Amino acid sequence: RGWVRVDPTAAVAPERILDTLDDRLQARTGTPLQQRWLQLGQMGDWLRRGWNDLVLSFDARRQQQLLKPFGLDDLGPAQLVTGFVVAALLALAWMAWLLARGERERDPLLRAWHRLGRRYARLGLARAPHETARDWSRRVHAQRPDPALLALSQRFADARYAGTCTDLASLLRDLRRHRPTSGASP
Repeated sequence: RGWVRVDPTAAVAPERILDTLDDRLQARTGTPLQQRWLQLGQMGDWLRRGWNDLVLSFDARRQQQLLKPFGLDDLGPAQLVTGFVVAALLALAWMAWLLARGERERDPLLRAWHRLGRRYARLGLARAPHETARDWSRRVHAQRPDPALLALSQRFADARYAGTCTDLASLLRDLRRHRPTSGASP
């Protein structure tokens, strides 16, 4: 007959063959903490079984069952691939749009200040990243005299950093309404 496989467990340790897990659990009477520990072990076995059933044994039949509630079980492979490619492209386009538009500034004061800065940036007077509001307004004032911008930058700095703004609504309104004056160009 050739080679024959033999499992020597029954000959060496017959209790491993004859005893079941239930027999062992009933034989053990321990503290409630030990019982909880055993239940945790059983929970781990249950989770492993679920993983094996749901993920590792996922096959064409299970895929058809998954697609059936959506009415996609009658589609052919080419139609499914086309549908999933279109869905993936739409998702990528949506994410690219979100990235391109950038994150919206949540603070209304900063949003109004940045909008004002963009107005001046169109004139070639953009604020450098290291410049404070006061330094930027002084530099702009030297090129295009505008006392209103100096006052706005002082009010902005006080509201933003000193916490001394008494009327935030009027500051926001003034920041939104302010337009660069026609003065000397850079």
